[in-house]
Amino acid sequence: LGDPNSRLIDVGSSTDLDLTLTGNYAGLGIRVGQVGDWVTVMSVISGTPAEREGLLPGDRIVGVDGESVAGWDEIQVIEKLRGPVGEPVTVRVARLGLSEPVELSVTRDSVHVPPVLAYRAEAGVGVVQLTQFSRAARGELLTAVEELQRQGADRLVLDLRGNPGGLLEEGVAVADLFLPAGETIVSTASRVNDQNHVFRAEEPAVFGDLPIVCWTAAAITDL
Repeated sequence: LGDPNSRLIDVGSSTDLDLTLTGNYAGLGIRVGQVGDWVTVMSVISGTPAEREGLLPGDRIVGVDGESVAGWDEIQVIEKLRGPVGEPVTVRVARLGLSEPVELSVTRDSVHVPPVLAYRAEAGVGVVQLTQFSRAARGELLTAVEELQRQGADRLVLDLRGNPGGLLEEGVAVADLFLPAGETIVSTASRVNDQNHVFRAEEPAVFGDLPIVCWTAAAITDL
């Protein structure tokens, strides 16, 4: 496209886009990332086929359906693991502490990734993990933080580790919860003048007085 900030979404990539926008997809229920030369399970989503069959965070994927994935990149492994609901896939993983790889058969199923997971880490500290900026992100984050405050939390950790992004408008709406009205949140720049825009907080900050730490890390992919 001649633009480093734009890319074409083809049919294969549309699965990732649907996941980011809705949090629903067909797969195993794992989040993966490239660690060195290998695609590795970063986390396992609760209540999914991956959890039921015993896949664990830290498992290094070394084979899929009897085929070695040595030297494969993340995109190649993801394409091999994905498939229709109800169809099994055999995943071979190298697991820390075991001398031999483990082979697991996982049947793909519908997976829902909730955009917000919240809990109290210790007295006065609430933790909210925002997994993606889907259509429900602002509303669920607002509800989660208000509930943590009712439980006595007066400080917040906003965990964005592995968040792949999502809807720009939803990201702006989330930031609006924490920033005073009029504060600049983000701007867009385009070769087309009418696409240049500055997004500012429109509402008084709901959580403006809440001390917050934002925790970020590299992106990971859901399967």
